[in-house]
Parts: sequence; structure tokens; C-alpha cells
Amino acid sequence: MRFNILISFFIIMVFVFAAAVYLGYFKPDPQTVRTSDFDKSLNSGNQQSTHAFDFSRILFSSPKSDSPAVALSVGTVIIYDIVGNRITQLTVAVSESGWIAIPARLCVGGYSWYFYSAGGEALEIFGGIFGDRDDIGIWQLKNTNQISGPPVFPAKPDSPLTWVSIVSEKSAELTDLSILSEQQNFYHIFLADSMDEPGLFIQDQKIVGWSFGDLAGGGYLWKGPDEKNLVYELSVYDFYRLTFESSREEQFIIAYSQKDISLVNQLETFANGFRSDPMLFDDNTPLHLKSKAVIAKMRSIISQMIDKGNFYGIVSIFDGKVLSAAGDVSLLIDVLTFSDQVNGPEHSIDIIEEVLGDPEGFNEGQVYQIRQFQKELYRKWLTLLTNDKDYSRGIEVYQQAANFFIDDPEIHLLGVKLALVFDDWKTAQEILYSHKFPIDLTDQVRTLGGQIKELKFQGNKIVVRFFPGSGRIPVTGVLNNRLNQNFVIDTGASMVTIPTAAVKKLGIEINDSTPIRELITAGGVIEAPQIILHSIQLDGWTEYNITAYVIDMPDQSGFGLLGLNYLNRFRMDLNAKSGVLTLAPR
Repeated sequence: MRFNILISFFIIMVFVFAAAVYLGYFKPDPQTVRTSDFDKSLNSGNQQSTHAFDFSRILFSSPKSDSPAVALSVGTVIIYDIVGNRITQLTVAVSESGWIAIPARLCVGGYSWYFYSAGGEALEIFGGIFGDRDDIGIWQLKNTNQISGPPVFPAKPDSPLTWVSIVSEKSAELTDLSILSEQQNFYHIFLADSMDEPGLFIQDQKIVGWSFGDLAGGGYLWKGPDEKNLVYELSVYDFYRLTFESSREEQFIIAYSQKDISLVNQLETFANGFRSDPMLFDDNTPLHLKSKAVIAKMRSIISQMIDKGNFYGIVSIFDGKVLSAAGDVSLLIDVLTFSDQVNGPEHSIDIIEEVLGDPEGFNEGQVYQIRQFQKELYRKWLTLLTNDKDYSRGIEVYQQAANFFIDDPEIHLLGVKLALVFDDWKTAQEILYSHKFPIDLTDQVRTLGGQIKELKFQGNKIVVRFFPGSGRIPVTGVLNNRLNQNFVIDTGASMVTIPTAAVKKLGIEINDSTPIRELITAGGVIEAPQIILHSIQLDGWTEYNITAYVIDMPDQSGFGLLGLNYLNRFRMDLNAKSGVLTLAPR
């Protein structure tokens, strides 16, 4: 009989022990929250616990302490963006009047914030305290009547405190704190690697700080007012408005959500995001909100529009602001290639000039690529204007292109060809002989030079009139397109000469490296510096690259001589009796 009683007692004790284990350690699953397609990418960097505690959990301030127990209320915070995508999920503990702590970077972009208790109740988070220099903010729940937890109290860094995990049984006593920085409302302290979970710092049965595991390094001790004097300073909406509203990322979020609109409107919504400034640092930006992912999405939409033949819809959306902010050279070139096909090269060139006026998204190498594409568009435009025989517009575009690409030989050759199509040999000659061309273009330069000479021969001749019977033929020419110079035409002089005063006015320097030549004159042998004049224009005709000597003639002060090295470029017809000299280009 006694043995049976012992057996019964033993069985009862086993059931009691099993019940105690069940009640003490069973943790129900957290509230299941429906998530969007983006949650995987959004939450990959956030700590998510698949383990939630009972609504109230009993913890002690230290395993070695005889202090009264501390009851914690633990649950899950989930933050949603403006279209309902979940962007943050983390485990938190609630204070006596409903205050929780959240790293600030996890709140950016959050439009609706909720706390879910382990029992399934959802409570809205409505406002909080967040300093400009704080990594952490504390936020308050609405309707916290059923929640009980320790009050928040400012920490005493010189006194021991206890860290307790809110997702496991870990705890540790801290007696010697290492403060990393002092923020507006917190002391940021160093934590050992073993304290790698979300937790609380407890001191005198009060919450004095928080840790967040991988979400925010170290611990944060509160140095603001105690809980009885806590008053929220800004609402959740105020935080959203100040940190995210009207941002590039917000526009992208809205664009992703609009799936039932036309392809043109989808593309425009994404493009408009680049008209706004970003709010997030690159490291804190979810992958799908980064420019690379958004551009890939835009390209997908563009491909569908191309399949439908809607090129105009594509080019109508993009301008310099969007393409510059996107900072993607291949996108810019592709879009402006479509624009060239729809509107011609002029529209694409205008957009490029807008982009290069503020190339915020491009580095030096990318700007060079854009310049090369711009050059190709200018070449195409000049060719089209030549074929269309639009001379006035063509010359205007050539001058515009030449200003951008002053050293590009092909641009200048197109300018020459354009002028020759309209028999404007003077402009063609000026362009051709004002620029240097590489050896591989020598044949083209020679051919164009021949065409210029042919047109010159077909045109009017230079007619110089002088006093009949006079042996002196005075003329006025223009040197280097800038200086009027009086000359005497002298068929007995072998070379052109100009006075010293003209050399100075032209800014030509005579120094030790200037060649000195011996010349035989009527007065004997003299030495004279030899220079090269860029051009001499006579009666509207211009010749280039003419060798001249610097000589001051005592009997003809201020005059130069036009000798045979200039005159032999023409066929001369002199009628001294009539006082007419005719020069026809060879």
C-alpha cells in the first residue's frame, strides 16, 4: 500500500514538472504579417526573430542579485512604407507607459508604424523623441493599458547595470563602461561580442538603455528625463515628412506600386523620381530603390514600349535633369538615340548640353563618353543640313560644333564641305587653312583645297587701281584678320616685307630664336628677321601662310612691300597706261 502511494506521488510530480516546463518556456509564434514582394530585399538587412516571448516575461537584474524581479513586455515592431510594403521588423521591449526604442535608420521611409504583442494585439506608434545627433529614437504606443514594463530612467554610468537579452536567456552585469560618444539623448557605449542580441540595460529595476544586436553596434544609455516627464516631440508623420517625404526614394516606392497604369505613365513615374533629391545614404538604401535597380526596371518598360513602336512616348519623358541624376551613360545614349530617330539630332544635342551643364551623376570618363556621342550627333546634323541645302542654319551649327570641338578635324572638314556646296569658297578657305589636319586626312584636305581654288578662279578677280603711268602701286591689306596695313606692290621684290610697328601690333615676338636672313637691297646688303604671316587679305581675297621679312623702309615709312612670293599666287595683268592691276587666283 505504501509502495502504491509512492508510485502515485511520483507520477503526480512528473506531471507537475512537465506543466511547469510548458508554462515557463513555451513561446507562441509572433503575429503573422502579410508582406509585399519587396520584403525579402527590404528585410534582408534587418534582424527578424521567428521567436517571440509571452506577453510578460520575468527577468532578474543580475543572476547574482537578490533584487526584485523585473517584468518585461516584449513584442514585434513592424514599419510599413507609404504603399504598405513592410520595410522594418524587429523585436522590442515596452516600458511602463508604452515607450520603445528603434534605431533611426530603420525608421526612415516608414509611413505606418505598429507594435504587435505576443498575444496578437496591434498598437499604433504615434510619436516620439529623436535628437538631431542621435542614432536612436524612443517612440510611444497608443492605448497601452494592458502593457506593463519597467519605467524609463536616465542611466547612471558610474554605477553597475545589467544587460538582458529580450530574445534569449542571455544576461550580463556591467561594472566598467566604455563610452564611445555622447549624443543628444544617449551615451553610446561599447559592448562585448557576447552581447550581440537585442536587449535592455536595467538599473534599479528601471530601463536605462537598449541594445539592438546587428542593427546598431554597441549599446545606448538614456540620459534624458525619466518616464514621468517624457513628452513626445514629433509625430511619426513629422518624422516621415522631415526625413523622407517628396524624396527620390518615396517616388520610386510609389512607382513600383502602380502596376495598373499604362507603360508611358509607369516610365514617367519612375523618371520623376530622379527629379527629386535622394534622402538615404547609399549603404542604407534598399537594393530595389537604388538607381541601378530602378534603371533596370525602366529599361524593362522601355523594351515593352519599343515592341509596341512607341518611341515618341519614350523620348517625351526624358530630359537633362532626369538623365543627369540617373547617372547612367548607356541609358542616356540609348534614350537620345531614340530621340534622334524621332526628333532629329538637334533635340538630342540640346539635352546633352543640359546634362553637361550639371553632370552631377557622371565622372570624368563618363563625361568624355557623352562628349564623343555629342560629336557624332553634330556630324550627323551637319551632314543633314548640307543635304537639305540649309546653308544659314548649317553655318550656325558648324560654328556651334566648332566651339565645342575646336580640335576635331572631321567637324571642320564638314564645315568646309558645307560652304563649298553653296560656292562660298571664302568661308571654306578660312575654315580649311585655319586648322591643322592629321596625315590620314591629307588627301581630303588637298581635294577640298583644289575645289576652293577652282571656285576662286571662277569668281571675281582682284582689281587694283592706281594713278596711270605711275610706277608705284599702293594697296591696303589686312594682316592676320586684324590689322590694316599699307603696302606697295613691287614686282621687283622677291618677298613680302612689313614694318616693325606692324609686327608689334600683331603681337609677334622677335627673339633669339627668330631666323635672320641677309637681303640685297638698293642700299646694299642688310639683315632682317623672317616671320610667317597667318594671312593677308586683299580686296576680300585671303591667302594664308606667307613668309615675310621685317624691314623699315626709310623712304616709305610705315609701308610694306607685296613681293613675288605673294603675287605669284595669282595671274597678274598690269595695264600701266590705264592704271589697272588685275590679280586672278591660280
